Amino acid sequence: MQQNINPFSLKRYSGILIGLYGLAAVYLINILTSGEQSGIELVSQLPLLFLQIGVTVIALVFIVISLVTLWIRAKRTARKNDQKLWSIFTRKIRWQTLISLLIILIIIIMISNIGYFSLTTPLSLFFYGLFLLNLSRFSSIGLRYLALAEIILAIASYFIYDKEIIFLALGFGFLPILYGIATFIKTKN
Repeated sequence: MQQNINPFSLKRYSGILIGLYGLAAVYLINILTSGEQSGIELVSQLPLLFLQIGVTVIALVFIVISLVTLWIRAKRTARKNDQKLWSIFTRKIRWQTLISLLIILIIIIMISNIGYFSLTTPLSLFFYGLFLLNLSRFSSIGLRYLALAEIILAIASYFIYDKEIIFLALGFGFLPILYGIATFIKTKN
């Protein structure tokens, strides 16, 4: 019987690419949110509504590009190994993933609209960690470690103020890259 391909695997090149996309998104958010230095605080040049819309658009583009990349990589792997890409298993994962992402985005947008901007980074990392923890049921145990690292990073970002960009870069950039490299080395050996 043929094995099924997990369409949302962050192994090897997929993890590295997702991490690079995450770093690019964080860089764009940093450019968008940075402004002139006014005393101690950093004041953005954009009105708050445009800032929220810009960050939301960057996040949505990051998610769409990441999902397309995962899809292309899974399709290529399935074709190379002569395996099925679509089955009951992959449909279940696909719908769980899309619904989870939609709910996470709605919650984060609602919280930022209320004015709790300081919770956006910790909640993004926390929900991403929970999302990965949920996907780890269908994948390798290594994904659980990545998920727990994301959750720990979310807790740390809650207590350490004014370092949101660093935590976003670590959580959405460097950790997926390290996971991709680790799985690449593991499968090569």
